[in-house]
Amino acid sequence: MHRVDTTVTAVVSGSRQYDVRVDLATDGFAPWCDCPYDGPGACKHAVAVLLRCVDDPPPDEDDQLDAALDGVDADDLRAFLRDELATDADLRAPVSRPSRRADETVG
Repeated sequence: MHRVDTTVTAVVSGSRQYDVRVDLATDGFAPWCDCPYDGPGACKHAVAVLLRCVDDPPPDEDDQLDAALDGVDADDLRAFLRDELATDADLRAPVSRPSRRADETVG
């Protein structure tokens, strides 16, 4: 289990291993899990992550992540991100949206 800022990610073993992500700061609790559960509320894998956070909160790895990124060459980071965006549509979606310039008005 890992935590960066308020986001906890974990791999939970069930009938197979499931990736789980929980944002502890979100007002409208909306955990994510790649299991097939489609019922009301959170799946048991997300609940297991939350219970583990209560019993044994993971340390915040935010500073370690920043330190790792500080040591990466900007061109290497751009190439890595481009490769990831090319193969992951979910990751690409927010980057592909047109950005609004600060001097543009809405309305």
